Amino acid sequence: MRRLTALLLLALGCPSSPPPQETTPTAPDVELALDGQVLYAARPADEVPSRVSDAWDAYQQAWASEPPMPAEDAGVDGFRAFVTQQFAPYVDAQAGISAQLLGAWEEAANAEEKLFYSVLAARLLHRVSSWMWTLPLPEEGTVNESARQALETSMRGAAKDLAAYAHQAFGKCVEAAGPGAEQELWRADCTRRAESIDPIRTAQIGPPPPTPMPEGCEDHTDPLYSAPQHDAEARPQLLVLVEAEAENVDTDAVRRQVERWARSEHELRAVPAGRRRAAERLVEASKTSRRGPECAAAPSLSWVLGAQVENLVVASVEQACHAVIEVDENGRGAEAAERMCELTIGWHRAGSSDTEGLPPSFRRELPTEVTTQAVVESLSSDPAPQGGLLGALSGGGSAVRLRVAAVETNPGYRLRTALGDLDLSECQTERGASELQLGWTVTPTGAVESVTVQGGEDAVSACVREKLQQLAFPCTPSGDPIAFQTTLCLAR
Repeated sequence: MRRLTALLLLALGCPSSPPPQETTPTAPDVELALDGQVLYAARPADEVPSRVSDAWDAYQQAWASEPPMPAEDAGVDGFRAFVTQQFAPYVDAQAGISAQLLGAWEEAANAEEKLFYSVLAARLLHRVSSWMWTLPLPEEGTVNESARQALETSMRGAAKDLAAYAHQAFGKCVEAAGPGAEQELWRADCTRRAESIDPIRTAQIGPPPPTPMPEGCEDHTDPLYSAPQHDAEARPQLLVLVEAEAENVDTDAVRRQVERWARSEHELRAVPAGRRRAAERLVEASKTSRRGPECAAAPSLSWVLGAQVENLVVASVEQACHAVIEVDENGRGAEAAERMCELTIGWHRAGSSDTEGLPPSFRRELPTEVTTQAVVESLSSDPAPQGGLLGALSGGGSAVRLRVAAVETNPGYRLRTALGDLDLSECQTERGASELQLGWTVTPTGAVESVTVQGGEDAVSACVREKLQQLAFPCTPSGDPIAFQTTLCLAR
């Protein structure tokens, strides 16, 4: 799209492309008309220049190309295919022909040809901008809301740009028609059409700009896996977590193979089997130690083992399959979709966001009939580096942004994640921003008490206080209560 925008800018304001090469002239008695109104007429003894007839043929071909529409039931894959296979080629072709016509306008030596080129270009740009502006987007709730908003902003913004180009082209038409009565009909037509596209050209895209965060609001990022300690200098031990979509995959066998592979390929030794089994029993019992109390929230396996291993490396292994849908020329998915399966491994340090020195991300395609043997055999060596997976059209989003300052007394809890999971958007319902001072105490069993919220409007602070009372954590590592204080900022 950037290339096309640059091309149109060049055609509208800078030295333009040369006119189409001349071909065999059209018969001299041809009258070229739009809506029953003559746009270009050959004089009795003259011939229509080939540059005019070529431009007319290019316009007719572009106009005959019907704007594509996504299927009403197109899902994420179907809409992505529509954008890449139909949307982009159509816009590319329409904008390309429009740029050629406007380039010919720059080169035209007489008002009659300038009127001809400007009207054709303006009509094409008018139609494509209107089409883009009204193009249906994926339904809310079916895709990541922030990605949907970004898609809408991009498409509507491009429509506004094309409407601006169309408005300028209609202006060139009015200029070429001149003030006389001879071309009054075209002058009035172009003026009316330019006014009709103004609602798109001047429209506000998307919601108003978000309210800025209060000055000085800090934010931090939680590590993906929680742990009450982390020492990058200590000898690492490996924790392998396996999730398999296929029911006939033995996750324990896959885990053991990943452990062997990580040891041979990357010199990472797994946590001893006995220690892992003991930790799993503690997780099932919602305890962090064998003789300790039951916790308000069950600890994760990385939390329990992270209390014992100073440098715990987590390998998250996932086997999943999805449909690759072929889309026909009407944007509809084929009845039989191709099935694609793959194995991915991500590497993380428990209790830390630092990934330096960890193995590269792993991704390998698997047979469509996934078996334990197929997964195990894929772990023979590191695959070639892979690019990031497409994920912009999946997941969730929130209309409220939040920032949570780091807490010095945090023993390794994922506090920002925990606060984000409380759905605080229900508290900041109106446009604006709030800066709140939070305080609470986590009891030895991980329950929350003595919650305080200061600052902000009464309704916001009362809502946040009620939300905080829903927090629950694993037992504190020391067995003592811990007081927490932090700054929370919300903005809508």
